[in-house]
Amino acid sequence: MSHRPFHGLNDEGLDPNDWLEIAVRRNHWYRSTAKSISSRFPISKGKVVDLGSAGGNLLHHLRNEYNENVRLVGLEINQDLVESAREKYGADGLTFIATDGYFQEMPEQDFDLVTAFYLCHHWESPDVFFQTVWRLVKPGGSAYFFDIDPESILAKVMTLRLLSPILHYTHKGFSGYVHSFHESYSMKTLIRCASMLPGVKVNTQRRPGTLELVLKKQGGNRNEE
Repeated sequence: MSHRPFHGLNDEGLDPNDWLEIAVRRNHWYRSTAKSISSRFPISKGKVVDLGSAGGNLLHHLRNEYNENVRLVGLEINQDLVESAREKYGADGLTFIATDGYFQEMPEQDFDLVTAFYLCHHWESPDVFFQTVWRLVKPGGSAYFFDIDPESILAKVMTLRLLSPILHYTHKGFSGYVHSFHESYSMKTLIRCASMLPGVKVNTQRRPGTLELVLKKQGGNRNEE
């Protein structure tokens, strides 16, 4: 089985130099993101789950940051990506599970850290999304969300379907780059829904075009087993 460097890449018309450039940049992003996560959320023993783990690249780099006492799990709705991730990284001690998107396969309050990259804006109901994720976080644990800032120029441009052909051909093969954001996806709604979770402490950070949400679940000791 052949593997693409990352999910969402359309290989039609790409020459080897484009492939190499994209792969190198993407690999650097995964590596630096993994280092940032392990620094912000130090865990010596426990479980981490990445929601929408795609091909498993982020978890692969997290394996280099967390010790063997930290179990790393990826949940993904695309069965082909799950099988690809298992083939590439299963030997690294990573677990990849196919999910229906509501993560009903997973036990409640089982993870010290839940991560979700570019996942929030796909949900029609942010409150259901946060409740679904919050069920997985154990007391003392955290949930980390990284997504497109709904009030940024980037988000506004990406909602314009008329620009789809332009964006498609100017981003070196990105397919599915233009998203249809749900009307409920807004900064105000995200913070309100997150703040309504039981025992939560919410921290937000905005950078050009992106938004970070860190939800801390009160109680417990994250590293106690």
